[in-house]
Amino acid sequence: GHPTFFEVVVVVALLCFAEANCDLVIWETGLGGRLDATNIVSPIASVITTVHLDHQEWLGETTAAIAAEKAGIIKQGAPVVTGVDDEEAFEVIRQAASAQGGELIRTTQADLGRSPVRNLNLTLLGEHQRRNAAVAAATVEALQSAIPVTEAALISGLESARFPGRFQEVHADDGGVVILDGAHNEAGVDALLATLRSRFPDQRPMFILGMLADKAWPAMCGMLAKEAECIHLAALASERSADAELLAAACESGNPGIPALIAANAAEALELSRDSRLRVVTGSLRFLGEAMQALGLTDHKAIDEKGLNDYSAA
Repeated sequence: GHPTFFEVVVVVALLCFAEANCDLVIWETGLGGRLDATNIVSPIASVITTVHLDHQEWLGETTAAIAAEKAGIIKQGAPVVTGVDDEEAFEVIRQAASAQGGELIRTTQADLGRSPVRNLNLTLLGEHQRRNAAVAAATVEALQSAIPVTEAALISGLESARFPGRFQEVHADDGGVVILDGAHNEAGVDALLATLRSRFPDQRPMFILGMLADKAWPAMCGMLAKEAECIHLAALASERSADAELLAAACESGNPGIPALIAANAAEALELSRDSRLRVVTGSLRFLGEAMQALGLTDHKAIDEKGLNDYSAA
């Protein structure tokens, strides 16, 4: 009988954009798309980067079902740009685009070898970010008639892009490195591990891990444990936090014998692991926020989210 916190924020954002008389708004969905509060706009283009399993309790248990929810943002006559490589998911998006009469543009691995993506010097690290850049470049190209952008401006924009918490490297005075990456599903963990192998091929990282209980944490713990030198587990300052002892058990199950140590919070885990040369903080963007505060990277204060859950079941 009342709007959710997220729905209120959506309205506030729209009012701010209207008052600012914005020339262009990049409007990201909160969850899925079809039933998301953001889906009241009529976009000049719809972009679906990838489709992976996440939020299954709301979006469906298969990539095709999730793609159908995401395809709900496709609107009549507007071009659709996607980097989806899952064929079942792509077919759902293709049918939705066809039904709405919009041009469908799909980026593939081949686009990474073409200009302008081929020669980009991205500050965002990882092969997945290069694929994201290809989707962004294709979107700009699709909108050239409405919003002309030179190739030089496109390259400058992509190369200067910053995204805190996405394989963000923090270098300490003693030469140690802390990686902050908000991987919170299995696809995100895959991307994180691939980038770690590429950047630090001869090192096994110390993971500092905190997760939300509604995520696929048993699988993610197993994936991370296989690559770890040691793992520190901590709870988030949230009622939705996964239990640190359960996370530790999942890590030990995934790699028997690995040290799985429990800390009170992200700050304590960082302190306990300070002698490690390569530390990776991951598992949840909320957890990253707590770690950033402990590292002095932000003055953001944790919000007491009791009663402010963005999404609640109908």
